[in-house]
Amino acid sequence: MTIKKAHIVLFLFVVNSLVAITSQIDLFDGFHTGLWRALITTATLPLLLVHIRINDTTRLIFVLITYLFIVLLNNTHFLPAFSIYMGVVFSLLMYPVAYTYISRRSHYDMLYYIIITLLFLFGLHFLAAQVLQVGPSPYMIGGAYLGGGGVQQTYVIVYLLLFLPFLLLARDKKPEKIHIAVFLLSIAPVFLIFRRGAVFALIAGFLTYAMLSPRKGRWMRFATVTAVLLVLLAPFFFQSLVDTLEYRPIDPAEFTGVGRTVELLEYIPLWINEGGVAHTLFGRELYDFRTLAGVERELHTDYATYMIGAGIVGFILYFSVIGLIWLDYRKHITKVRDRFIRREIRSVLAALTVAYLIISYSGQFYVISSLAAIMMFFAIINRHVRELACHPETAKEDN
Repeated sequence: MTIKKAHIVLFLFVVNSLVAITSQIDLFDGFHTGLWRALITTATLPLLLVHIRINDTTRLIFVLITYLFIVLLNNTHFLPAFSIYMGVVFSLLMYPVAYTYISRRSHYDMLYYIIITLLFLFGLHFLAAQVLQVGPSPYMIGGAYLGGGGVQQTYVIVYLLLFLPFLLLARDKKPEKIHIAVFLLSIAPVFLIFRRGAVFALIAGFLTYAMLSPRKGRWMRFATVTAVLLVLLAPFFFQSLVDTLEYRPIDPAEFTGVGRTVELLEYIPLWINEGGVAHTLFGRELYDFRTLAGVERELHTDYATYMIGAGIVGFILYFSVIGLIWLDYRKHITKVRDRFIRREIRSVLAALTVAYLIISYSGQFYVISSLAAIMMFFAIINRHVRELACHPETAKEDN
């Protein structure tokens, strides 16, 4: 088989996703999988950018990347922030490369089986970590073990699960029973690790999809089966979940004390009022709030990170990317004749957007695995819509 650029994009996606469950493992002395990812990305990404398709979203991404670099030049400690910046750049650039190269039925087939395999590996990795008690237990002693990854592995799982309905539509196939079992297995880490942003994102994303999808009956049946299985399996994990909920409350009344809420309600108004006009507009100490404020805790939520670190201009540029993604979708979806397809694609795009905005509150600007995945999924959806609108007779053909 000839290796094409689409295969390289999918390879990067696999490498990037696997880092989420292996980043805590040193393959050599201090040389963890995140560094391997950096080397692979540096070697391959420039090759993919040579002939990319340029649209409004891609233009904005390049403007955003340039703006953030200019802001970064004024940082007191440049190199640590530059490392985070490069991760953000790689993640954002997955949009134009995926939009350019992932557009055919064969690509969707490969991606579908890649995601099924990844979900299986994520679920198996989590179960093995609990049995062997491997990795940190971040939220409480005796809680869920993380194995070779961090809590942010749950973000990737959420995006993979919410994107699957699109691939089922694009491939025009129903999921096999074994694949449904894999879906259920992969949900376990999300709820038992209990990263609240991931839990809320999965629930809100699924409900958004279920309300908008013309296939809501099928997916509500899936939700019912999932609920029944959770009840049957409750004796195995119920006490652990109760202990975690006691340690990490979900009562909205408790949220005013959560660090991310403090970032939004206290830090942003403080720096807008006291930082001066230049800081308000253009930010200061991007990705390095500790130096700016003289505190131990770094900013986590994307909203405060870009408002304080990149200013109002950077905040608008960063979150306008999602707006242009929707505008690109709206530009072409009206030309798609099949109402069922229009509704199903809209439901998946809306579900992913809701999940993205919730996880951005939890914080993902520093999580390359999840940010790159969601940008890639947005791009694939929009490219498929464009193909359906402009070339309906070949949109489903293989190459």
